[in-house]
Amino acid sequence: MSNLEELSKTKSDQYVKRYFYSDGTIQCEVNSEKVIFFNSDGTIQSEYRCDKDGNREKVIYFNSDGTIKSEVHYDEDENITKVIFFNSDGTIQREYRRDKDGNVTKVI
Repeated sequence: MSNLEELSKTKSDQYVKRYFYSDGTIQCEVNSEKVIFFNSDGTIQSEYRCDKDGNREKVIYFNSDGTIKSEVHYDEDENITKVIFFNSDGTIQREYRRDKDGNVTKVI
């Protein structure tokens, strides 16, 4: 990551840190609830959502056109509980669910 370029407050009084590529396009945006990673063309690559304690709850991956590619859900111990893959039109292509031991319990 490049140097921190900007620090600003959001509407909810949370600070947002933004990191930039050397050409000035945004690379990453961080606050207490989520981290968003950007491609060099400015489109969103992925978004990590966290609970109030900073534990990962969900990661969303995006296609270059901005549609959701997949989602990965986590439990409080950050074990994967569900993975969903999407078609380009937003419909679910397939879904896997896991129990606490990591065994696949449901496949759609």
